[in-house]
Amino acid sequence: MIRRALFIAAFILMSARPVMADPVEVDATGTGTTREEAVAQALASAVAQVSGVSISAMQASSMKLAAQASDDSMTVTLSKDSQTDIQTAAGGWIRSYRIEDVRQIGNGRLEASVRVTVESFKARTAGADSRRRIAVSVTGD
Repeated sequence: MIRRALFIAAFILMSARPVMADPVEVDATGTGTTREEAVAQALASAVAQVSGVSISAMQASSMKLAAQASDDSMTVTLSKDSQTDIQTAAGGWIRSYRIEDVRQIGNGRLEASVRVTVESFKARTAGADSRRRIAVSVTGD
């Protein structure tokens, strides 16, 4: 029984695919009202370029009906409110970054240009010709 558990554990460990990180260098820009905000947005943009972006959107609508009546008249008010919330998320590791330039672009906003080295995680798999093979033999006991 213990031999079987060890065999299964060894098989699982041998078949697991290793994951390696390759550094990828990208240029990115970001804007903000402060230098820190512009640089932070540029860094997020760099990670999104390498890792991709997850976007979620939610829309909410509501209608409100109000009626006001008096002896000789009635007033009905109908109002509609709509709100859309869009959120983006990017995840990744920044190995290093260098601020190339921060400049004024008008309306009190700044634009930051950065060069960023982002870790790109990819599963390492062997090609079809070099895959590991296993043979299982059943013997009668």
